[in-house]
Amino acid sequence: MMAKIERSVVINRPVEEVFSFVTNANYTTKWFPWMIESGKISPGIYDIGTLEYEIIHRFYFFGRKVKNICKVNNYESNKIIKRDIVAPHFLPWSSTFSFKPVQGGTKVTYTIKWEPAGLYKMVTSLCVIVFTVMDMVIPLGKLKALMESPR
Repeated sequence: MMAKIERSVVINRPVEEVFSFVTNANYTTKWFPWMIESGKISPGIYDIGTLEYEIIHRFYFFGRKVKNICKVNNYESNKIIKRDIVAPHFLPWSSTFSFKPVQGGTKVTYTIKWEPAGLYKMVTSLCVIVFTVMDMVIPLGKLKALMESPR
């Protein structure tokens, strides 16, 4: 059974500015508190299936460093970006950010989907709570604060 969580935030900045910031791997560590390093591997521009990221983060439960590689599988400028973790990861995992212009700014909707396996099947409810806080509530709050702070 595929697990899914989703949260949204409205950021008082134009969609182009928010999209550009969120899709720049060099900025990810500024708003994902558990992320240690993040950067683009593939040369060139964004394109479906060709852009990859290397992400190093502290794994929540054990505090150890984990390295993942992500690939963009859906991309439409100023509208959507979907990344799937392709290697190595403990669960099949995808994250999607969608962007919608709204009165006074941009609505950012962040969706995570994963397929619980092994031990994670037994603790899916706990994972949903942890992932919601660590992967959504905290990062989206930091993203909003960072984007709306005076420059």
